[in-house]
Amino acid sequence: NNALEELFFRGNLLDASAAQVLAGLLHESSSVKRVNVASNKLGDEGAAYFADLMNDNDKIEVLNLDDNNIGDKGAEVLAKALEVNITLKQLLLQNNKIGDIGARALLGIADHQTRPDDNPLQFELEGNPLGKRAFEQVNSFHEKREFQASGDAPVMDANIRANLVSNEGIFGARIAASETESCFSRFLLLFAVLIAWADFITDSLVIRDFFLVDEFTWFSFGIVFLTLPTVFMIIYHWRPRKDDFLNRAFYFILNLFQLRIAYESILSLKKPDPVAVDVESDEEEEHAEVQVATSTPQLGAVRLAESILESGPQAILQVHVVVYSVLRGDRIDSGTLAVILLSIAISVTILGQTLSDLFEKEPLKAKYPDWKGFQLFKYLYPCWVYQSTAFVFRAVTIGIYTAIFEWYIILGLLVLGLVTRTIMWKATQSTRSIQFVFVVFFITNSSWDKKAAVRLGTAITAIEGAVAVALLYISNSFSDDVKDILFRPNNGNIDFLEDLADNASVFVGLMAALFCIYVPLFYFYVSPLHEYESVKVSSAASDKNLGHIMVKIEQENEEAAE
Repeated sequence: NNALEELFFRGNLLDASAAQVLAGLLHESSSVKRVNVASNKLGDEGAAYFADLMNDNDKIEVLNLDDNNIGDKGAEVLAKALEVNITLKQLLLQNNKIGDIGARALLGIADHQTRPDDNPLQFELEGNPLGKRAFEQVNSFHEKREFQASGDAPVMDANIRANLVSNEGIFGARIAASETESCFSRFLLLFAVLIAWADFITDSLVIRDFFLVDEFTWFSFGIVFLTLPTVFMIIYHWRPRKDDFLNRAFYFILNLFQLRIAYESILSLKKPDPVAVDVESDEEEEHAEVQVATSTPQLGAVRLAESILESGPQAILQVHVVVYSVLRGDRIDSGTLAVILLSIAISVTILGQTLSDLFEKEPLKAKYPDWKGFQLFKYLYPCWVYQSTAFVFRAVTIGIYTAIFEWYIILGLLVLGLVTRTIMWKATQSTRSIQFVFVVFFITNSSWDKKAAVRLGTAITAIEGAVAVALLYISNSFSDDVKDILFRPNNGNIDFLEDLADNASVFVGLMAALFCIYVPLFYFYVSPLHEYESVKVSSAASDKNLGHIMVKIEQENEEAAE
């Protein structure tokens, strides 16, 4: 009897009627433990059928309902069912439409007394439009139960709680969580604060120079990228602790001048009042004090936002300016060039440090539980080197394309690159958001969650770089008509193509060196440190027809009955 344990139906356009049939058959199943119906069209009605299933099912441990247009109504009926279900371990509800009401209902289950202490229920609600009231409730729960390993009531995973508290995604919480665990970690945090301010100063100087030499296009882009984190954090990470005009103005100034990292750092290092939490053991009851730093997730969110939205775009812009000037034979004033290169170096350092913090450290910590601070850092700093070199390689590639081609060719290449990565995102069944695809296109491939996506992304990036280098050497051999179509004139002509190969030698050498550093470093060192998931295709996933799956379940139920 080869009983079916996993049912995989992700992305098959299942609606509520299909959910009714599926849930009805699963009522009779005695072996299915994992059900994945993510990225379908179940809605609240479909969620209700699964809620009815969970009322009396004692086998299913993981239920994935991500991206199913489920709202508060569906979340409430699921929460009601889970009051009596003590088997389910993980309920995935990312990227739905759950608001305050649904979040409160689901969070209430985490404190429900019917669940055993050794079987906590984990919720994932990232990507839902949770409002201010829901945040307040989750904050309260977060403060009372932070890092509780066991006790009277099960609690959600610490990273997921932090994600809900600050609505900034699990990445920001992961970054901040590693910054206050040791003296050396705090030193790195101080370094992050200082270099973020240095980045702001150098970027401002570069933008000023663009204005002084009448490069108004680059000046405009620079201003946009410098203020983008402010706009983003006003919309998504506003949350002044006292919501009045003065605090709003204060936060606006902090965001505008990139001082919020320093502000959140100070708050995250302040020790709050300890909260007493009961911790049970087999022999006796003990009491533990838990230190709660409620601003820690916000700190990670701000660092991530300023790195992705300011340091990254500014570095790409400035690399483009250098590549554009060199390839076209333009001279840059030595003082301006020095400031630009310094600004690029600082931005790349910030990106490298921030993005390297996204790597999962749990496997390493599990293997060496006593390691903290510098002991962890010396094993993880290659991640920093990898992120920095991979980003510069990508930035130079983008700089070459944007420096020589006409705008419509650049637009076409952008669309092609995004489409390619979107197809890869779908094919590898990544749980990252579609917005993440856009970020990955410009910055890094390593933050995918699936091993196949990372490797495909690295291969695509290498191919794009190789094509860019090849174009530098063969572009002048094209016919005049083709040149007029493809390449952007320089002062009304395209004579710069004649010296393009000679002018590009420095970038070709740089890209070759970077490639030889970051690719081996990733495959032989960085990748093993990261818990990348393989693309899992269950026996059910090979059948695309719902009827075939139902026949399998019915046959399994008949065998179990016999």
